[in-house]
Amino acid sequence: QATPSWAKGARTVFDVMGACESFLYGKEPDSVNGANGQITKGMRVQTQYTIAEGGDGRWYMGKVTRLYGNNRCRIYYDDGDTWTGNAMEVYSMQGPPPSASAGAPGMPPVGIQQGMPVGAPVVQAMVVSGEPVKLP
Repeated sequence: QATPSWAKGARTVFDVMGACESFLYGKEPDSVNGANGQITKGMRVQTQYTIAEGGDGRWYMGKVTRLYGNNRCRIYYDDGDTWTGNAMEVYSMQGPPPSASAGAPGMPPVGIQQGMPVGAPVVQAMVVSGEPVKLP
């Protein structure tokens, strides 16, 4: 289907939004410094939603959609959520993985599947005559 003559050279909504963001936040850099190397626009990354910030301690994957000159970036996550924050909290899926020895809090020990929350053990109990009894 041919483009109508009135639409030739017209800018899309995304072009205009990009221009507005550049005006508000400055020129978008080519890369920013992530937790395990350089982060670029379009890169697959992961961040941890820490318990300290009200999260569940799990790691979430997404794609970098915007870089900012103050070493910040915006991520569109696979689950549809978005986040803008310090790129030093962002791990590239192409770089070395986060590890507990690298100082990444909440990372599972070697041999535990990534994506599983790590924390205090769950206490199991059984109700007997209306009173909870802790199991060994």
